[in-house]
Amino acid sequence: MDINLLDAEQSFIDAIRDAGLTPPDQIIFDDQIHRFDSDDKRDKTGWYVAYADGYSAGAFGCWRARFKQNWSYYKGKDLSDAERSVIDVAHKKAK
Repeated sequence: MDINLLDAEQSFIDAIRDAGLTPPDQIIFDDQIHRFDSDDKRDKTGWYVAYADGYSAGAFGCWRARFKQNWSYYKGKDLSDAERSVIDVAHKKAK
């Protein structure tokens, strides 16, 4: 699956914002947990992890709010079984 990482990054930022958190300025797709200021307290209780190996998926949340949400991005109508399986594995890794 061909992914435009700039589009995927904006989708991830929008998902964080839609969840009521203040998103980071940038999403780094490196399979690592990153912390960010999820509100105006500036104490980095927000977190995300993002994967991009031909697909884009991950999770984000806020430790203070005890909130977590999975996220995935793809362009197109349908995913193949193999593509869906890869995204499911990324979601499980993010838990």
